[in-house]
Amino acid sequence: MLSNNKHYSRPGLEILRKISSRPKRSQVTIFIIVGIIIVAAVVLVLLFSGKIDSPFSSKLNPQQYIEKCIKDSALEAVDIMLPQGGYLDPILHKLYEDNKIAYLCYNMNFYLPCINQEPMYIQHLEDEVKSYVEPEIEKCFNKVKSDAESSGKSFNMGVMELGIELGPGQIEVDVKRDVQIGSGESLESYKNFGEIVVSPIYDLGIVAQEIVSQEARFCNFEYLGYSLTYPKFSIEKDQVGTEDTLTDIYKIKDKISGKVLTIAIRSCALPGGL
Repeated sequence: MLSNNKHYSRPGLEILRKISSRPKRSQVTIFIIVGIIIVAAVVLVLLFSGKIDSPFSSKLNPQQYIEKCIKDSALEAVDIMLPQGGYLDPILHKLYEDNKIAYLCYNMNFYLPCINQEPMYIQHLEDEVKSYVEPEIEKCFNKVKSDAESSGKSFNMGVMELGIELGPGQIEVDVKRDVQIGSGESLESYKNFGEIVVSPIYDLGIVAQEIVSQEARFCNFEYLGYSLTYPKFSIEKDQVGTEDTLTDIYKIKDKISGKVLTIAIRSCALPGGL
């Protein structure tokens, strides 16, 4: 019996301990991972149920909340405008694929080149974005006010000044408004809320202006050649309608974002049979 014990020297016992401890360590690791998953799941459930505030909550961070609101509303405006020729609700339009496509260049008569309906097109796009986001941002400020007052805080805000400027690849939204949120002796003050929103609407608008310019002068636009010269864009042309309703529909696609601006043109239309 004593001779058999010699096989269990200190190094041998240490190895046995290590081997026997591995399953326990694995089990502990698994328990930790499961615990993290459970905690994360509970947090997500509470977050989406509204029982805790998200990082962009108006209660937790009014500035981030307003700026997220600015971004979301600007992107919503663009998504409405692009399929409709850059309009929120076009008046002079062609119904195409269940969308009202605004005529950017139009002449109801035959043979005659079209007349540019929106000479200040980029300015028009800025005005449309502004008209959409302004009431949406106002709603967000009112949400901040409601949440602050429901938490027992005082809330004061001045008149909102809103500026929209389109540029290559972006929409710059600048909001100036004095806001004070009080709680006891502490006072939070905010003045500037701004956001640069990534969007190709300016770039697409520039291409639309070029199409209108050439259609108004030459009754045609070499869209295939333009797409080769400026490979960032792909342009498709579809002629729809007959005689009095004959219309060219241009689809201008920004390849990077996949966003498409669709516009309508009626220029130098020919009567049937010609």
